[in-house]
This record gives sequence, C-alpha cells and structure tokens, in this order.
Amino acid sequence: LLNRIVFIKTTKGEYVLKIALANSTTLHYELGLLNHIHMRTALRVLLTREKRLFMPYGTYKAFLSHRISGKHPKQISPKMLLGVGTFLGEFHNRAKDFHATAERDQILSTSRASIKKVLGRALWARTRPAREAAHYISATIWKYPLSNQLPQGPIHVDVKPETSLFLGEKLMGVVDFDNAYR
Repeated sequence: LLNRIVFIKTTKGEYVLKIALANSTTLHYELGLLNHIHMRTALRVLLTREKRLFMPYGTYKAFLSHRISGKHPKQISPKMLLGVGTFLGEFHNRAKDFHATAERDQILSTSRASIKKVLGRALWARTRPAREAAHYISATIWKYPLSNQLPQGPIHVDVKPETSLFLGEKLMGVVDFDNAYR
C-alpha cells in the first residue's frame, strides 16, 4: 500500500529498490535511522552518486540497499524468537542516541490524551477482530499503566514473521522500518 519493492540481481550482487509511495518525512526518518544503526541484520542503504540516501523516482522517492538473504518463517521457534529479541535489544541500544532531521510521533507516549487519541481511531477499524481488539485494549489499558522509567528511543513497531528473514532458525535480517516511531 505504501511502497513498491523491486529485487535486482546483477553481476555485482543482489539489491532491493524500494520506491516509497509514503510521505517524505517517513522516508527521511526511516533512512536516517537505518544509516545510523549500521546493523548486519538491517538494510544498509547505498548512497547515490550525489552522496544522498534516496533518489527521485518520478513523483516518488526511492532508495537502494543490499538484499538480505532469507525467508519469512511460517512458524517461529523459541530459538528464532530469541534471535528477534536479541536484534531488538541491539537495535534499541544503537538507536537510542538517534536524532532525526525529520521527526516522527512518539506513538507510545504514556499520556492519557495520546492513548485516547490512538484508541479512538482504532475503535473505527474496518475488520471486526481489529475493533474487538481495540475495545479490549481500551477497557484494560488503564489497569496496567506504563512506567515513566521505560527507555526512550526509536522502536520498530511492526516486527512479525513478514518483516523477519531467517535461514533455518538463524535470523538474517529485519526489514520494513517505515513504521518505526519514537
């Protein structure tokens, strides 16, 4: 819905071209974050000839990265889950001092107003299971308040089998950082 992904295979290697149909702020944040963390298990964005992270592609923007080998798992084993958890811990440690030129919302802000705003939108979800989940969260969220002592910084937000790449049980990479928020 937000992007087009093209896999490119050349004599010099395999690449991913992501054509971002999303807004410019989202792309600036995502590319800045990926460039900052420098992790083997995250996309590494290649610079253009002009030393920029992205290039124009018609009315859109696009970027090129090395392709990460692996497949999306059908089931997650405890060993795979440990790999994802280890990735998230390392990601958070590397990203905690990231300061973007394009800011993103703090989606998990603990203020009651911001939680009510997010839940208000979720209660109008199109599918019944999503609406039921939003109602459950709305009814129980105040029973378990988040501590103000939680660490701050960017988080992936959308880790799931479709955004995780494995070879066997070894985590090869996590992709799709365009939903990352503070």
